[in-house]
Amino acid sequence: MVTKVALMMAVLVVAGVAWLWQRYLRIVVNLFLGVVVRSTPDEEQAFEGEEVTLVTPDGVRLAATLARPSMHSGRPEPVEGRRDGGERQPVVIFCHEFGADRRSAGLYTSGLLQAGFAVLAFDFRGHGDSKNTDDYVPRQWATDRELTDLEAAVAYARSREDLDGSQVALLGVSRGGVVATVFAGQDASIRALVVDGTFSTKRTLLEYMHRWVSIFADVRVIYSRLPEWLFRMYQTLTLLISELRLGVRFLNLEESVRLRRCPFLMIHGEADSYIDVGHVRWLYEQAAPPKELWIVPEARHNQAVIVAGNSYQQRTLEFLSPLLPASRPTSVHATSNPR
Repeated sequence: MVTKVALMMAVLVVAGVAWLWQRYLRIVVNLFLGVVVRSTPDEEQAFEGEEVTLVTPDGVRLAATLARPSMHSGRPEPVEGRRDGGERQPVVIFCHEFGADRRSAGLYTSGLLQAGFAVLAFDFRGHGDSKNTDDYVPRQWATDRELTDLEAAVAYARSREDLDGSQVALLGVSRGGVVATVFAGQDASIRALVVDGTFSTKRTLLEYMHRWVSIFADVRVIYSRLPEWLFRMYQTLTLLISELRLGVRFLNLEESVRLRRCPFLMIHGEADSYIDVGHVRWLYEQAAPPKELWIVPEARHNQAVIVAGNSYQQRTLEFLSPLLPASRPTSVHATSNPR
């Protein structure tokens, strides 16, 4: 009798899961693939330099700009610790946010250029002036395609005789920060990593599913009592089905923050409504040392550079200045946004 009851219960559970799968999984997958966060800074700053073309391992041509201190138009007077002339310069590779392009690097890296860093900014495939493949549509979620793009940028920076290929740092914003973090987890020679507004795809999906459930479940007493394992099962299935449908692999940020060993600075806006500040605190806890976390009060998603103003340039410069072998600058000149 007990065996029959257990069997019936198992059948009911399987039937319930199958019903939920058929009824909701397709909706969850479509919502996940349709998420769009286009939050870019409200201000712009010139970013000019040598226009170059990168070629990815899978043959995609990417537009890029290499800015060096001696080429940076409209810069303030030199600050202590500048390195111009023929010296090989450490390089920061900038990874832009989804829906933007390499030109947003001007806003984030002006202080680094003043101090003596070269900055290489490129357009991810399907963005700006870069090409793309016919079978790929860029989305909010970072994939192995964007990782391949960054691989091409790092290889190019290391091939330049006028750059110090042993002193390469990454600066990534939002989705670009995901790509930069995963690359740093795979390449132990990356010297430092700065990310702003970055997020875990897996955890973000789980958080969104908890928000979405009230839209599609009619009875609160039911959806409020759904077990966590059910959400995690749907999370796994959604990611798997989406990868199979798109022919891509989503990047695993949690694994990468644990694997990387270079100094790690995480920046996040306290008023970010897309990626809750609790999300980034959780992510910071997962990260291996050395690491730093800077929560910028009142800043929304990708707006920390605007809200913090000159402090943003100062903080990133202080973090990256050990890569400057001659000296370690401690200040940058005020810009048009001195907050």
